[in-house]
Amino acid sequence: MHLFLLNLCKFLLVQLLLWAVVLLVYTKQKPFDVDFNAATLDKQLLLRQEPSPRIILVGGSNLVFGITSPEIERRTAYHPVNMGLNVGDGLAFMLKHVEKWLRPGDIVVVSPEYENFGDFYDGLGPFLFAEAEHNPSVILNFTRGNFLEVTNKGFIIAGGIFRYTVQQKGKTERQWIANKSHVYHRDAFNRYGDLVEHYPLTNRLKEGYPAPGSINAHATTETIIRTIDGLNRFGDTCAQRGVRVFYTFPPIPTDLLERQRPAIQQVEAELQRRLRFPMLDRASEVVFPLDNFFDGFYHLTAEGAMKRTTRLLDRLEERGIGRTPSAAEPQP
Repeated sequence: MHLFLLNLCKFLLVQLLLWAVVLLVYTKQKPFDVDFNAATLDKQLLLRQEPSPRIILVGGSNLVFGITSPEIERRTAYHPVNMGLNVGDGLAFMLKHVEKWLRPGDIVVVSPEYENFGDFYDGLGPFLFAEAEHNPSVILNFTRGNFLEVTNKGFIIAGGIFRYTVQQKGKTERQWIANKSHVYHRDAFNRYGDLVEHYPLTNRLKEGYPAPGSINAHATTETIIRTIDGLNRFGDTCAQRGVRVFYTFPPIPTDLLERQRPAIQQVEAELQRRLRFPMLDRASEVVFPLDNFFDGFYHLTAEGAMKRTTRLLDRLEERGIGRTPSAAEPQP
């Protein structure tokens, strides 16, 4: 037994030293200052410092690629704050992340991707870890489900770090960012949190693209109700703080609505039945032709983003939100 324990200690020490070296190389390699997830730092700063009144947009990449914030500022009396980043952050984290910074008179527009009604509600471990490694303070905004997701995916996260380091992906990523080989980097965003560097590029989404979404995220009646309950709790918090909150569906191509109509209709029906704050549209009203999408079925081109923003502003104006800041009202 004594020999076994001695050998075990030696083994663990070797593993500890190995991981210390891996993590040291990883932190030196990874372009934390300029990669895509570094935008979380800029978005949090914007959320803290942007003057009132504000329109705060909460969701994933459908907002990153799908909102033209200068148009919001032009048509309304509100300062836009686009908090969208990754669907993999999960809706539970997205909502809690903005809660503490809400102010009376704010307008919040929530637009979760369909995956958030299934497996993605509590986020995916690697995405949540990426948020935390760029901005450790966000751990304070983790829900219990977020912590469980990260710990349950610990081996996957560790494996990703190891592969990233051994394959020297950091060097390649820095080269891609320096050469503008892709738009997924910190400098691709404008001051409002919209990703705009892809605007002059040719769209890449082609007919016959794979169509994951609510079906592949294992959405069930139970998971849909769980997500709506989370939205309602957030809505109640907003009402208590003098904040109006609205729901809008994410943009998708017309053919995706057809391919996944039963699953999308189930989400919409439960929202209409259970959501306690206003919905600005129906799922079928936020569909666009394929040539309005850049490289994914939530990622709009410049033309698509302007169309979507215009429709959103029209619906908000119908609710009295325009050039004059509206008084905060209790949510129905």
